[in-house]
Amino acid sequence: MKTGRIKLKQNGIYFLFMLITFVPFAILMLWNLNHIKDERTRIFNENLSRFTHNTTTKCINRQIDDIELVLTIISNRLSPTGLHNYIDSNKGMVGTILSSVVPSLPFFNAAILSDVEGNYAIYPSFELKNSHIQQIPLYPDINLHHRVYFSEPYNFVFSEKHHDIVKQTITVSKNLFDIEMNRYGNIAFNLDLQSMSKTLNSIIAPFEGRYIVVANNGTVIMTSSGKDDEVMSVPREWITKSIGKEGRFYDNKLHQYVFYKTLTNPSWKSFTVVDEARYDKWVNEIPYSLIYMVIISLTIYLVLIFVAHFYVRDLMRTLYMLSNGIDYNEKKKDFENLYENIKKRNRDLNDAYHISTEDPLMKIGNRRKFDEKLECMIKESNTFWLAIIDLDNFKTINDTYGHDVGDSVLHYMGKTGKSIMDENHASLYRFGGEELVVLFKGNDIETYLEALETWRLVVAQRQWREKNLQVTFSCGIAVFKPDDTGQSLLKRADLALYQAKSAGKNRIIRASI
Repeated sequence: MKTGRIKLKQNGIYFLFMLITFVPFAILMLWNLNHIKDERTRIFNENLSRFTHNTTTKCINRQIDDIELVLTIISNRLSPTGLHNYIDSNKGMVGTILSSVVPSLPFFNAAILSDVEGNYAIYPSFELKNSHIQQIPLYPDINLHHRVYFSEPYNFVFSEKHHDIVKQTITVSKNLFDIEMNRYGNIAFNLDLQSMSKTLNSIIAPFEGRYIVVANNGTVIMTSSGKDDEVMSVPREWITKSIGKEGRFYDNKLHQYVFYKTLTNPSWKSFTVVDEARYDKWVNEIPYSLIYMVIISLTIYLVLIFVAHFYVRDLMRTLYMLSNGIDYNEKKKDFENLYENIKKRNRDLNDAYHISTEDPLMKIGNRRKFDEKLECMIKESNTFWLAIIDLDNFKTINDTYGHDVGDSVLHYMGKTGKSIMDENHASLYRFGGEELVVLFKGNDIETYLEALETWRLVVAQRQWREKNLQVTFSCGIAVFKPDDTGQSLLKRADLALYQAKSAGKNRIIRASI
């Protein structure tokens, strides 16, 4: 009888222990079930807002900045005499600049130079059809001296090989002024919207969404789908609803969630669109998964309680035997295995971090590691230099000799760069594609330029097995200023790189301070 009461009391203790450990678990699961929809909605909104902002900044704003920079540089080098010479005979420095810029930059497919009398020249050469040069949307307000003007999408009609061609385009232009601020002409470029959209082809929007860029009249000009959307447009209500810099709204007619970001110049808008079905699936599917998880967790919990019951019973038996002087000779525990497993796990973690921050082809730091290092150096506010290196004619090398040879060239670039640069003062990173970045700690610019020049000569003088293969690179280098951001420093170095390319490539240009 006494033994039965003791056993009953012992079972009651087990039950109470199980209840005490289970109640917090049950309360937590119920709370999660009640609040999971709000949390998933918040994640949905944050992810799509962040995606829209980051994609617009990296893929659209950067191209716009490059376009404005090219227009500013070229317009500053033009003069009334040079403009008239090119219009009259297609000769002079202007022709050289245009023949270099238009084929080499992906966002231009034609350049148009015109004077105030309506005379014009187009590169590459073709004839406007049934339109006067001053009737197409090229000219911004003449009072806007420094601003670059982006037109709305329109049909550009021209003749080529005796055929009339109609193509929707956007023209970006800038008026030209002489030293007395008298307008003497205009320089304009037709944008290749299809090529500009290629930067979006690799973008995958969250929740199977679709990212598009539209003009102020609602015409879609770029899209992540990679399809020809020249005649597609968005509802006019989307334009009127996207009045702030960034935001979101729901389209009741199309049953879509729309996230937007507004650009200032040009007056474009970017949208990320997700169907309501995808939203509902994301928000509502998780509670069912959580219920399954609760059931599985509860099952595991009961199993563990059952196992713990026997473990505690055996432990109590062992303690009882030891307390009563009964010899209990248990085998020794093997901690050596545990120690070796911990060491192996640490090695695996270190290897994983190394893989995630190193470019596997060039064996130098990747973009992620560069961003971390640049942010750290800017926070330290010590003087340093940043060099951007771009392989000359790398696309031609890939197209002519194949991507395996292109990979060999990139591997050789990384190998020689690491061997030449002093690792105590310089770090190399692959910025993207055929672009590399070098960060130099300190202010010994002469030593840095000497190392870069040595690298350039070693690469240029390399004899390759492939016939007629010649590899060179161009470089722009800029110093960090106290008021610099990472973007502004990269922009100055990128401008120096552009100057090196324009000056004939295979050279190093130092940005002006």
